[in-house]
Order: sequence, then structure tokens, then C-alpha cells
Amino acid sequence: MQPALLAGSRLNYKINFPTTGTYNVWLLAKSHSFQTDSIHVGVDNQYKFTSNGIQNVSNSQFKWINLSNGGTLVTGGTPLNITAGVHELNFWGRESGLIIDRIYLTTSTSTADPVWPEVKAPAASLTADSGVKAGSGFTVGVNLDNLMQSVYAEDLTLTYDANVFDFVSAAGANSNIQIVTEDKATAGKVRLIAASIGGVSGTSTPVLNLTFKVKAGVQNTTGTIATTQAKLGVAPEGTVIQAALSSRSIAVGKIEVVIDKTALTTAITNAQGLYDATVVGTLPGQYPQGAKDALGVAINAAKAIKDNSSATQPQVDSATAALASAVDTFKATVIKEASADLNKDGIVDVGDLALVAYHYGKNSASADWATAKA
Repeated sequence: MQPALLAGSRLNYKINFPTTGTYNVWLLAKSHSFQTDSIHVGVDNQYKFTSNGIQNVSNSQFKWINLSNGGTLVTGGTPLNITAGVHELNFWGRESGLIIDRIYLTTSTSTADPVWPEVKAPAASLTADSGVKAGSGFTVGVNLDNLMQSVYAEDLTLTYDANVFDFVSAAGANSNIQIVTEDKATAGKVRLIAASIGGVSGTSTPVLNLTFKVKAGVQNTTGTIATTQAKLGVAPEGTVIQAALSSRSIAVGKIEVVIDKTALTTAITNAQGLYDATVVGTLPGQYPQGAKDALGVAINAAKAIKDNSSATQPQVDSATAALASAVDTFKATVIKEASADLNKDGIVDVGDLALVAYHYGKNSASADWATAKA
């Protein structure tokens, strides 16, 4: 609230008008009598009009008054034609005693009392996913909110749970935002100073993207990342304003153990193909029934591990090796072609035929069957 305006005194307000337009000037004010009920109005130190008759409320209560059209309450007012940009609104005291609480400028021609807009303080807010995977990297965005003035520089300090997260890097949200200083020497804390070429303003403007990573081995917990300092440099004034702070809690999920069963699956497919193609018999290229049965048992054991959702990687690797060994053992049992070089002299000739003729007719009951069966 302003103190009572004195005759001859002056109030000046620099205002950044967003658009060119015809503006009505409202005051939330009160006066005690006809001797305190007027004011001069100007723009950029140029007189525009004088309003009179602001003895508006009994018991000296504050009331909204439109100085520009007045109606039955004031006389002499007129709307102000103002171009977009920064201008200075001037009030000069004509009489002592008028008390002004609020000033409201609007292009609306409504005669209803203004609804005073909620004024939100500038804030440095964080954006991030509420949950991340164990061991993963993720991005935290820094936005500047509720900026009524253009901000050209930011001095931000963030803290984070160093036992949960590692800070990796920072970058401007666009090419016009350049990081001047990055201080991450202290675990759990990082200070960033950035310049915003061209300035930033608005209700919510991204300025920085920060990369974090969940520390190795961390799972099933929650970590916090927060802004603990936010100084904003405003131009053209060159002043520094403090922005409101914020924090984000980020849940870390359970470590996902990935079991690779690719090699085991391939080994089972190949072994099953060999098993299905096997012919049991005594002829060359055939296999003994016992050898085929043993291979089947090995295949089924490997399948049991593959289908077990609780199997560990060592169990899977062991099953793969065991099946490979069983396949090698099975292949060694194949019945081979009998050699015609019976006397082992490196050639097949009548010497070998003589041995066949010598043992002709013998059978398993023969005393020298072990030699003759060849």
C-alpha cells in the first residue's frame, strides 16, 4: 500500500507493455473528502489528463475506480494510447490525502471491478521422470517459470543424493544458452552459471538439460534432486532476483538380471536334429540304442534348464557345455565301416583275402572269434 499522496508529489512506474493498445487506468484507492479526491496522470513524463471526484466510498474504504472513463465517479479521465514496449506511467499529486493501494491497466472496456491477477514468484523448477531403471542414465530439465522480466543469466546450484546418483553433464536447452561455469567438485552438489543470449521470459521456459546416472548396484530406493540456489540476472536493469526453489524425488527400480540362453537354445536345436536323424542298428553309420537313449536324456536335461525362469547364468552355461559334451560322446559311438586291410600292411590284396578265407564259417562260439569277427 502507498502512503497518502501529497500535493505536488510524484509516482513513476516503468511498465513493459506487451502490445500496442488503448489502456484504461484503474486505481484501487480511497479519499477522505472532496479535498483529497483528484490526481494528474501522464505517460513518459507527458501530462495526459486529470481525474477529479474520487471521493468514492464512505468510511474511507478502498474501491476500484476507472480513471479513464470514470462514469459517475470521476471526471476528466480518458484512455491512454500506448505503443508496445517500456513506458513510464506517471502520477502527480494534485491534492494531499489520496491513498493508492493498487494500479491496474487493461485494454478491456468492462465496467466491472478488475480481478487482481495472481502474481507468482519466479521459480527454477525441475522436470524429470518419477521413476528410472537401475543402472540407467536419465535427464533432468531446469525450467524458469513466471518470468515477468527478461533473464539473461542464471546462477544455479543443485544438490542430489550422491549415494544414489552420479552427475554426468549439463547443456543448454538450446544453442542460445551457454554454460559459462560448471563446478561439480563436491559429490552431491553442482553449481552452474549460464548466459542466455537474447534473454528468456514467459510462464515456463526450459534453460538447462542435466544428465544423471543411477550409481552401479543401486536399486529399490528413491533419490532426490533439488535446486538450492537460483539467482537470475535481469536486463536491461542488471539486477539480480532470487527464484523460488524446487525438488524432484526419483524412484530407482530393481536391477534387471538378463539371462542369455541363446547358446543353450541353439545347442538344443542342433542336438535334437541329430537325435531325430539317428538310425539305431549295427550297420556302418548307425548308432547303438543305448547311445541314442543317453543323448535323449542329455537333451531333456538341457531343455529343463532352458525352460526354468529361475535358472542362473552359470546354470545355463553349464547346461550348454554338458549338452555339447553329450553330443561329442554320442557321435563317437557311430558304427564305422570295417577296413578291408586285415593284415594292416597298407594295401588290400590277396593277403587280406587269405585271412577271410582262413576264418570263413567261424562264429561267436569259435575260440578265436575275437580275431575272426573282423
